[in-house]
Amino acid sequence: AAEGGPSLMLATLHNHDETTFYHSVNVCLLSLALGRAVGLGEDDLRRLGMGALLIDIGRVVLDDPALRLPGRLSNEDWALVRLHPQEGALAILAATGPGGEFAAQIALEHHVRFDGGGYPDLGGRRPHPLSRLVAVAFAYDAITSHRPHRPARSPHEACGILVRGAGDAYDPDVVEAFNRMLGLYPPGS
Repeated sequence: AAEGGPSLMLATLHNHDETTFYHSVNVCLLSLALGRAVGLGEDDLRRLGMGALLIDIGRVVLDDPALRLPGRLSNEDWALVRLHPQEGALAILAATGPGGEFAAQIALEHHVRFDGGGYPDLGGRRPHPLSRLVAVAFAYDAITSHRPHRPARSPHEACGILVRGAGDAYDPDVVEAFNRMLGLYPPGS
């Protein structure tokens, strides 16, 4: 696979959907800050960063304009949305070299809950620890960003949602570390 695969994928994402691109960049920055806060080494930080940056590349592969329209999704559109983690993981594996499997796993698992629910179904298995970090960063950025179907919520509200989901949707240790990190680096700092 080409060395420039991840960069090309990111440029493609930017050209395809700017909102998704900026969400991916924000999730990457939050994930890397969280990874540093929990003491990850350089290799894991690189894996985490690439995975977080490419989490939504599956949306480009699916390329359904309906997914970018305001309003609630139809059942058919929702079924399509639920495919983007698998499509993204396959695209990452096809475009990257050694080490890309971590990014692919993060893309595959970023909508899997800590308790094994969510999508895709991992047969009750918990997501990889790097995926759990990204899931919290992803949720925080999604909650605090304006979406076509709902307004942005405050950082304080987002933290409350994460705390209420700790143990079910999110890894409680990761939520605790994330809230500690935000205390050190409040939004806007």
